[in-house]
Amino acid sequence: MRFVVDSNTFQNHDLTSLKFAYPTLGKEYAYLYSFKASSRTIGRYVHDGHFEETNITISRENSRPLMEKGFDRIYDQIHTVFCIFKDAKTKIYSGLLEVSDYKDHNRAGTLDKYKEELKKFLIERKDIEIDAHFARYYQSMYYSILGLTDKKVFAIDIDHPDYQYVYNVVTAEDYAERWWDQPKFYTNKEGYKILIQALAESPSDVSKFWYDFIKKEQQFEALCRAKIPFIAKKDHKQFVSSKEKLYIT
Repeated sequence: MRFVVDSNTFQNHDLTSLKFAYPTLGKEYAYLYSFKASSRTIGRYVHDGHFEETNITISRENSRPLMEKGFDRIYDQIHTVFCIFKDAKTKIYSGLLEVSDYKDHNRAGTLDKYKEELKKFLIERKDIEIDAHFARYYQSMYYSILGLTDKKVFAIDIDHPDYQYVYNVVTAEDYAERWWDQPKFYTNKEGYKILIQALAESPSDVSKFWYDFIKKEQQFEALCRAKIPFIAKKDHKQFVSSKEKLYIT
């Protein structure tokens, strides 16, 4: 891992900066994640002050991972990194729905209007800088893990039946019933159908862009899945439970 002043000035803007979060106390492990991949859960602990966070950015010149200078001493204390995995296509779909305000239309009952707005959105977004909600998460992760050569690296697949919709990766405990951090998998069900229809009905160059975008992300997802060993829920729970948990409320 290379440490530079103001790492974002070196950032490849075709990729997304990944979040690197670690406990404020007992800095022995960290989570690598981004929007739509446990960001609601991990972000709350960052906001509450129990976790610290920095970014891993990817150099636009040579695709090397960079981290902000000043975190190098902390980085040396971390020996284990958990990478949060989520199905690549679903992550892109849910991100597109979020930044195009699907939930507002869903609540207002204006989904026919939303579908037409979504088509315009897909045209506009293919020609401007991508949003971190649906950006190239796995491509960024692939280059990031190439810089984690001195760490034990594990993947947590939050779509796996062990974890799916019920597991808090920070506390290593199941969510309380109806807890607000818990992913609400059902909220986008209708939105996915609308997005698939909008892609199919878009001009050919627009649909091809997004199909190619998803396909490339899936290719990097496959590379990451082949490179990083997955940790079972019981093993992750045992790991976190063995650490100091004073920072968890």
